[in-house]
Amino acid sequence: MLKIKEIKPKIGFIGSDRESILEDLNFAAKNGFDCYEIQGLGEKFNLESKIIKEAKRISENNNISLNLHVVQFLPISSLIPEISRGALKFAKKEIILAKKIGAKILTIHGGGKDKPDREDMVSKNFEILIKNLKELIKLGKKHRIKIGFRKFIWFNKIVQRARRSIESNPFSKRIGDNF
Repeated sequence: MLKIKEIKPKIGFIGSDRESILEDLNFAAKNGFDCYEIQGLGEKFNLESKIIKEAKRISENNNISLNLHVVQFLPISSLIPEISRGALKFAKKEIILAKKIGAKILTIHGGGKDKPDREDMVSKNFEILIKNLKELIKLGKKHRIKIGFRKFIWFNKIVQRARRSIESNPFSKRIGDNF
C-alpha cells in the first residue's frame, strides 16, 4: 500500500474556454503545472486538427495530463428526448476528441434543466441518466477514456426529498447522515 509520503500531488488548473487551449497549455508548461482541464465553454467546440496535434504535443512533451470537460448545459438526463439524445451524441463526440487530444478523463454533467417536482419525473430522469451513462462508459472503455460525473444542479433537492420520505416512513430505519 502506498504511503502518503510516496504520493506526489498533481497541480493543475481549468481553462476558461476552448479558444485558449494552446495559450493555457503553454502557460502550464512554462510554470510547471502537472494537469490541465479543457473546459467545455466558449463558442468553439470543434477543434481543428492542427490545434489538437499541438495541444497533444505540448502536453506530452511537458508531462501534463489532460482532462476534457463537456459543456454543462447539455443535460444527458433530459426528459425531452431530442435534448437527451443530442446531448448524448455530443458527449460521444467528446470521447473521440478526448482520445485524439490525449485526455484520459471526460467530465460530464447529468443535467438540471428539467427540475421536476414530481417524483415520477425524477425517477424518469434517473432512468435516462443511467441508460445514457452506460452508453458513455461503454464507449469510454473502448477508447480508454474514464468518465467523470458531476452531480445534478438539483441533486441535493432530490436527496433531501428522499431523506424526508424515508424518515417519515415508520417501516424504514433511520438513515442518519448517509444521504
